[in-house]
Amino acid sequence: MDLMTIMILAILFLATVIRSAFGFGEPLIAVPLLAFWIPVEIAAPVARLVSITVAAVALAQDYKVFISVAPSALSLRRSSACPSVRCC
Repeated sequence: MDLMTIMILAILFLATVIRSAFGFGEPLIAVPLLAFWIPVEIAAPVARLVSITVAAVALAQDYKVFISVAPSALSLRRSSACPSVRCC
């Protein structure tokens, strides 16, 4: 591995750690730092693809929790938005 590859992987790892800790900010960290090593036209899609991959892995790990929570969250949202339900 050459230095450029190691730096790109280190930047992507750092951005992923930031996202894991705070829940957002992966492209915000990755794109400017990647732009030092690769063109912005390549850095932005790379950062987005890494972000989508990390989100897919997190969803796959929490799939059962997501499936059990999603229907109740959707039903609460529907009932509160329904104009036929009286508030008071």
